[in-house]
Amino acid sequence: MTISADQLSQRLMMEQGWQLVADLDEEPRLPDENERWERFETEEDPLKQDEILGELVSRQTDLFNEMPPIGGPFPDLATMIESSEFVPTFVIAVPSLRQLKPYCSRLLIKLRMGAIHVALLCEQDPPWEISPALLTDIGVEVRQRVMSDLDDEPESQDGEAATISRQQQKAIDRTTFVFEIMVMGEGVNVERNRSALNALKQGGVRKPRVAIQGYLLEGGAKSVWSTNGMTGWRRRRYLRYALQKGAESVTQIGNTIASSRPSVGLVAASVLVALLLNAGFKGLVIAFEGLPAVLWLLGDLVIPSAVIITACSLRHLNLHAATHAKWFQIGYLGVFAALFLALVWPPSYDYVSYLGIVGVVTSTINIAGGQLMEVD
Repeated sequence: MTISADQLSQRLMMEQGWQLVADLDEEPRLPDENERWERFETEEDPLKQDEILGELVSRQTDLFNEMPPIGGPFPDLATMIESSEFVPTFVIAVPSLRQLKPYCSRLLIKLRMGAIHVALLCEQDPPWEISPALLTDIGVEVRQRVMSDLDDEPESQDGEAATISRQQQKAIDRTTFVFEIMVMGEGVNVERNRSALNALKQGGVRKPRVAIQGYLLEGGAKSVWSTNGMTGWRRRRYLRYALQKGAESVTQIGNTIASSRPSVGLVAASVLVALLLNAGFKGLVIAFEGLPAVLWLLGDLVIPSAVIITACSLRHLNLHAATHAKWFQIGYLGVFAALFLALVWPPSYDYVSYLGIVGVVTSTINIAGGQLMEVD
């Protein structure tokens, strides 16, 4: 038995923050939205301001979630909303993406730092008639619209949007747009389908920065094939997990998320591995005389970050990646500093400065990396 587009959608939405795309030409507005914003701006009491804003956000969320998504009514949307601890918006209007409606069962979108991802969920067959040129044009159009909206560009006096600045346009152009075409079903991992997805494959490194990736989710074998080879192993790992857990209900997914806890064992093992790798690397630097001294610093900066990011990547869900990174950094720096100072005691100013640089740089990289992974 294979996973359906709706089952995969609900898992992507609850576990990874994807949103359904609405089947609408434009985003609807509340009848009294302008009036409520005027009340919010003229109200002097901060508590009443918070009350007005909270009610407005809640009503807007309800309005968004009542929009019809591409693919028809979503069967478990109401249950997902009721089981959430906060008021989520699971449906978003992106009119340009409606052009992809004929090619998929479900269409989802996810905004990330520096990237916009769109998932086309197809059952049994790839979208045979779609072309890289069409996807590229849609990607450029959606990226321009979404990123401009996020910039919250003020309006000119005649009511039209002000011209986007050169800096804002550069930020829009640097944002990568990624299409993820996911074909699921029994017997989908065949040469014909692999060739079709490989024909659509696109890197997205150069302008117009639109990438196209393809996935085949083989239901019976619970296996995943993708066009992006080694670079797509984390996504394939998650999709295999989704195939294995495909029969779970929204309530079961919610219970798994609620009962999930940070892993002390993962952090302890990561600290030990990082220390051993760093010690081994330093041994190599010492053994091979004549190597540049900067390699010593490079090892102290790169090894701990590589270890904790890899360790978090091995988990099916990234719910506690930020916590794991923080705990790892505390444990690793504590042991590293103790060993370092024991070897050079009493430390000179240069040694203390070196230790401070390593601590600040690795903490910044690891904690930021953990936070980014948590919303990946």
